[in-house]
Amino acid sequence: MGLVSLIDEPTQAEIDPQMAEQCLHNVEALQLPDWELIIARNGQIGVHCIYHHAQQPNTATLWPVYSLSKPITAALAMILIDRGVIELDSHVQDHLKQFSHPQVYVRGAVDSMMTRPAIRPILVRHLLTHTAGFVYGQDQYNPVDEVLRNHGCEVDVPLDWSLEELMNFYSRCPLLFDPGAHFNYSVASDVLGALIEQATGQDLQSALSEYITEPLGMKDTYFRVPENQRRRVTPLYSNHDGRIDQAPALDLAVQQRQALLGGVGITTTAHDYYVFLTSLLASLNKSHGALLSPESTRFMISNQ
Repeated sequence: MGLVSLIDEPTQAEIDPQMAEQCLHNVEALQLPDWELIIARNGQIGVHCIYHHAQQPNTATLWPVYSLSKPITAALAMILIDRGVIELDSHVQDHLKQFSHPQVYVRGAVDSMMTRPAIRPILVRHLLTHTAGFVYGQDQYNPVDEVLRNHGCEVDVPLDWSLEELMNFYSRCPLLFDPGAHFNYSVASDVLGALIEQATGQDLQSALSEYITEPLGMKDTYFRVPENQRRRVTPLYSNHDGRIDQAPALDLAVQQRQALLGGVGITTTAHDYYVFLTSLLASLNKSHGALLSPESTRFMISNQ
């Protein structure tokens, strides 16, 4: 239990020791029950610290990274675009027929909602940029979000729903606005994951392995954690009025969710995620470890 520092010389990676110390101080100030911090520069790790409040710190810890799944799913989509498997401006309905006739919210409460046909189709580009018009179920004042919440879809989803059932449900929900009109953080990455499955003929775990984790040697990154590795997954916690409590329901979601979700579904190690981020940097200049074209990488890190 406690804090373990695996590297004590940040200067070896040309990292300012004062900056490294300030980063560590800022993380400690959050008073998180468990965390892992890696600071690297020029491909060399200068700071690697792990803290577990109730168990021995271990680099083998698997972290459910939730929305940090989105950059990996986006990178997977961009790899497929580079290889001509899908197109950036192709219609989502070409892969997911459920989305052939999207409706847009006009007005009214959930039980008296008025909608109209969308003026344009949803594109793959819209999924990548969260401009498709989907919601996340979190806005307490929006009837469209309320539709998702009423069906148990508020960031996470019912554990026994398949990905196809989830897409069928999302396709019946009205969009908040016409595709491409605005930005709204949403389930778009989950839809993108389903589209990847259809385009590749593989489940999301298999596509992830073929195009990202195996080429990069990321041996501990999963959309579905193998049963013999689940003991490595760190417990999850929730904050109740400043009191941090373990959250068994969140642990259950990570372990038993049937649908593989591109937006929230990845569990990985800190080092594996560092390897992924390093590959994005390598892709900018076609150096060793690059998975994407420089053009696709620039698209990922640019304002849209």
